[in-house]
Amino acid sequence: MNNDIRSLHINTEPTWRGGELQTLYLLEGLARRGFRVFLCAQKGSPLAERARAANIETAEVQMRGEIDIFAAAKISRLIKRFDPALVHYHTSHAHTLGAMACWLRGYKRPRTLLTRRVDFSIYRHSFLGLNHLKYRAVDHIVTISRAILAVLLADGLPPDNIDCVPSGVDPKRFSDVKPVDLRSELGLPSDIKLVGNIAFFADHKGQRYLVEAAPTILERFPNCAIVLIGEGGLRKPLMKLAKQLGVEDRVLFPGFRNDVPAILRSLDVYAMPSHQEGLGTAILDALCCGVPVVASDAGGIPEVVHHDVNGLLVPPQRSPELAEAILRVLTNEEEAARYSAAGPVTIEREYTVDRMVDGNIEVYRKLVKSPSG
Repeated sequence: MNNDIRSLHINTEPTWRGGELQTLYLLEGLARRGFRVFLCAQKGSPLAERARAANIETAEVQMRGEIDIFAAAKISRLIKRFDPALVHYHTSHAHTLGAMACWLRGYKRPRTLLTRRVDFSIYRHSFLGLNHLKYRAVDHIVTISRAILAVLLADGLPPDNIDCVPSGVDPKRFSDVKPVDLRSELGLPSDIKLVGNIAFFADHKGQRYLVEAAPTILERFPNCAIVLIGEGGLRKPLMKLAKQLGVEDRVLFPGFRNDVPAILRSLDVYAMPSHQEGLGTAILDALCCGVPVVASDAGGIPEVVHHDVNGLLVPPQRSPELAEAILRVLTNEEEAARYSAAGPVTIEREYTVDRMVDGNIEVYRKLVKSPSG
């Protein structure tokens, strides 16, 4: 197998979220296959730390926003030093900074690739509607779902320059993990059912609808608690909402956690009420752990959650329907067991890390016109 494609990867995210885990999975997978890889990460970021721990060559650059000419100049020097066949952008800001860096390289520019993880229009935050120039400047785009691909096509980007390579899960990450005693930690009875959500607190993640569904769920199934794990600007407003609805003792916000696999093993239902979602790597993790999923029929979610097969889909931004679906799983053990058994099968068939890495390699070869095999 030809593995002489050198790639430099840029990720500007200062925190640790699903996209950063996918970036690390890809870097590790490429390295295992003998590809030379180099990471440019945000200074002091968890991704930089974890990549180094995985023996990935890493440079940390302070990247202050999307238009940081000093960061672009540093990236340009990294490109000169590493001399990659292609530069892979993993965030929107990386796209802009990388494009500037490649422009500074003059005539000797590597091929460029962007991974697009969100199902927003490219014109959502567009200066004078000129974002199409930014996206046409990249040589190729990889989307993590068909839903994102459809958005880009609707925005007028050429189909020949876009491929879909879904995100992946490493089942080994969950294989030997035991459930954390989350109930005890939160002061809950040991027999209580847990409905969980693990995500950054942002409007498009839709946690508000889960909190609004809580009174109905708890009224009809009192032996239950809802746990929303993560951080973000909407966390405190949602805590206030739970208090206003009188459910603050059973709608809990433990904050950011590093033991996500162990937490997933302790849940009875995973709820994903996003009204915009590229794919939802947290859903992949939940399915891999055999947790029944209740999620919105939005973005790329229906590509993963197959209604009444490995979970239930509900209309987005509809708390009553969300409550009914969660209650259906909580009160029907046979149905919940069926969804639980189907989840790992879905992952093994369509969403492993190996499939994700191989899909990206195929795009790399096409992009740099390397011979296959």
